[in-house]
Amino acid sequence: MTKVGIVMSFPRLLVAFLATIGLLISAPAASAAPVPANTTFIATPNGQVGVTQQIIVKAPRAQFNKVITLTFATPGLPTNAGQTTVNAQGFATLPWTPPAAGQWTITTTGLPAQSASTTISVTPMPTSIVLDTPNQVGVGRTTTLLAEVSARGGVAAPSGTVTVRNQTGQIVAAGALTTSQGITSSANLAWTPAAGTASLTATFTPATGAFGSSVSVPEVPTVTTEPIVALRFPPVLYVGVPVTLQAVQSSIIPPGWGASAAFNIYSEGALVFGSGSQPVVNGVASFTWTPPQVGVITIEAQYSTGNFVFDGTSQQVVNVQPAPSNDSITVTTAGAGLPASLQAGNNIPLAGSSVSGADVTFSATGPCVINASVLTVLSAGSCEINAFSPGGGTLQPVTVSNTITITAAPRPQRPRR
Repeated sequence: MTKVGIVMSFPRLLVAFLATIGLLISAPAASAAPVPANTTFIATPNGQVGVTQQIIVKAPRAQFNKVITLTFATPGLPTNAGQTTVNAQGFATLPWTPPAAGQWTITTTGLPAQSASTTISVTPMPTSIVLDTPNQVGVGRTTTLLAEVSARGGVAAPSGTVTVRNQTGQIVAAGALTTSQGITSSANLAWTPAAGTASLTATFTPATGAFGSSVSVPEVPTVTTEPIVALRFPPVLYVGVPVTLQAVQSSIIPPGWGASAAFNIYSEGALVFGSGSQPVVNGVASFTWTPPQVGVITIEAQYSTGNFVFDGTSQQVVNVQPAPSNDSITVTTAGAGLPASLQAGNNIPLAGSSVSGADVTFSATGPCVINASVLTVLSAGSCEINAFSPGGGTLQPVTVSNTITITAAPRPQRPRR
């Protein structure tokens, strides 16, 4: 268990402390009651698998230095817990990274007669999948397809299976993701082409509910006699987005012949870039290149073995697309836009939607807290609401900020004598 102690005053706690952390909520999500400022409560947002969020506990000041336990429970999984310490002002915090999607109930124990709980929604981490096929393949000759599945955020790489179908929906290759680096997992899938046109699409099926499924852009390799070398790279190239170019040697070439390949880029027939010689490892030579501008180019791989017994060239014409655009977010509260100001003590529900269809998460800084999908403003000041989308498809991540001015609540008038 992790033990955390924070010493701060309230409401200065909210101004100084909450300004240093991001409280995340996800939409669509379950609603919760606004937090009561003067009694025990737990304030934590709806979240997303793999993204760390802060849990704030308000306890009586008399519980200073008291160690409390927070338990996390969701149907179908074992309960887990963490510990934190109440500070002199009656507050405690604990970071938590949701391990699975679903409805989570968080409860405090260790506060006599002062227990509190909240229920939040956690959504799966969205993914994207890219299928790389050789630009030329031989009829009846087994070749390798490369499928790469990436989480669009968080800290973990996806796990699960990839299924490749042709234009008629027939499964032509399938397998589990086997290699992970960062938040990307990959699989090499064997495919034996039949004669005729082939349009291939890959679908990622997650192993658990922690990740979302995704579908690739179709690839259309040319089915012909097997070439000495074939190019392999993603079906769409964008300005400013690095791409790995690969030269895949023929299966007829024996290993250990010291083969290499060079990659050249031509624009309007003129050479504009050359990679130089790159070694072939396990039948593949690779080079990472970033397209500098839009337009039609020709990518070329020049291949040869060390003894020059085998050599060949493969070319592919590509239309480089503009840099991917950002996702677009709409933020609403009760069907309307965010208000410019709120009086301290009030609360509003938050909801967000994105053009990409990805879940929108929010962060709040200032004298305000979020419990599930409800924003509560606690004292005069400025509350900044940041809405974030991880994007999807060709749409890139984006953050949109809004500021709400919090006015002080009127002081109660004393009765006249």
